[in-house]
Amino acid sequence: MILSLILLQTGICSAQQPREVPHFFTNHTVPPEWERLISAGKNLTLFYKNVSRSYGPGHEIVRTAMIYLDEIEKLEEAVLLNLKGAMDAVWEIYLCGGPLHIKQIPYKEFIDTFNWNDEDISEYFTLIDGTRRIWNKLLEELERLAPPDLII
Repeated sequence: MILSLILLQTGICSAQQPREVPHFFTNHTVPPEWERLISAGKNLTLFYKNVSRSYGPGHEIVRTAMIYLDEIEKLEEAVLLNLKGAMDAVWEIYLCGGPLHIKQIPYKEFIDTFNWNDEDISEYFTLIDGTRRIWNKLLEELERLAPPDLII
């Protein structure tokens, strides 16, 4: 089971071609309505790996984090409404390690590169904390729906 999850994760986390969305827990792809969420998450991890002035004074990072938070709020609502494809998106994000940008945030680089002050850091932390809270709720729902033999 673990080997199949690793193999499944390897294929899913790479570049994906649009195709029909399968049922929950089988060859997951991200439905098109959640591509903006996935894209914002990927962009944030790229920003973290290469903190640079080319992003302006850091506003692009904040804007992208706001987009991610807005999209994950929509995903949470879709999960609560049991909309088709919503749990596939949650599963995909989970298989790729969850929202990676809520882990190991390079605050020091933000301060050094963008001259962020306490207010800037606090604003960004609020966005990340909101994302983290929603992600934890989505994980709880994933655990609730998972087959009993699957460890989440």
